Amino acid sequence: MHWKEKNIENSMEELKQYRENSYYNIEDIAEQLIDLSNLDMSEDLKEELRAALDHLKAMAENEYNKDCFRVLYNVLLVITGMEVFLDYDANSMDIICT
Repeated sequence: MHWKEKNIENSMEELKQYRENSYYNIEDIAEQLIDLSNLDMSEDLKEELRAALDHLKAMAENEYNKDCFRVLYNVLLVITGMEVFLDYDANSMDIICT
């Protein structure tokens, strides 16, 4: 297997894992998503987004649910800058952010 394929496979496995954190919360994620979207930050939008993220987080936390919930939650964390998933290959000296 080529090193890039292996890194992509490892990244995907990492994205399928739920990891508890203590340095950001749902409100932080919601605010960052709104900022990135260039939408007006109304309280209604923030509340709806928080509610959706709360549900998604609950689905991601439950190990019996499909991996797609954890992947989506983790990708949102990467998009908002809350998490970075790095794969490092010492032979190639490349760092791949996913």
